[in-house]
Amino acid sequence: MDAATEANRPCEERVKVRLQRQGVSETLHGTLPNGNHISIFYHAGLKQWTREIEHTRKDGQTFGKTDTIGICNLSQALQATERDLGVKFEPVIEAYMYYSEWMRGQYPHIATDAYITCATYEPGSETIRHEPSNICLVYFEHPPLEIGWNKTAYLYDDAGNLPYREQIKNAITHYNSNVAAHGKGRDRVLWLTWLLGECIKDKCPDQAPILTHSLERA
Repeated sequence: MDAATEANRPCEERVKVRLQRQGVSETLHGTLPNGNHISIFYHAGLKQWTREIEHTRKDGQTFGKTDTIGICNLSQALQATERDLGVKFEPVIEAYMYYSEWMRGQYPHIATDAYITCATYEPGSETIRHEPSNICLVYFEHPPLEIGWNKTAYLYDDAGNLPYREQIKNAITHYNSNVAAHGKGRDRVLWLTWLLGECIKDKCPDQAPILTHSLERA
């Protein structure tokens, strides 16, 4: 079906596309129904919102086609792209990485982003649990004479998490190997939660990850 026909589709019939943020920038990426990749970003030189669509030729080579959307805000840029391409963007932007509290304070535009994850942190039990099954994956303990958030992560010995053992061990190794990395306190625990959720999502394709604005359970 050609682009003009797609653009004339009623909004409710259009294919929905999930956009993901690039780091903490205002640049968004996604994959269109035909498999082409799209980027929507603010061009500082032109002072206009711009989109680039990466096309794949029959010989396997890719090339990008860039066009300006106009001097507008992001919401208007997304609406114009929906209209021009005949798609419908999901209302929530996917976070590309774990956002620390400091990042959220510095970059207000990430405030409504959400995680698509297979793991969340339960503060009451100090555990990381699988989503949506609630199986325990990781538990935390304080080293001797230590208090606060300086916690050591351990694999929770439960038959239910056997399918994820490799991902759990790899994530814990990254967490425990450098106590100064990936933030401090609560941020560090939630970074491990994010990493483990990503590992399971990437390596276990049969998962049904959840959409959540917080990796910490209420």
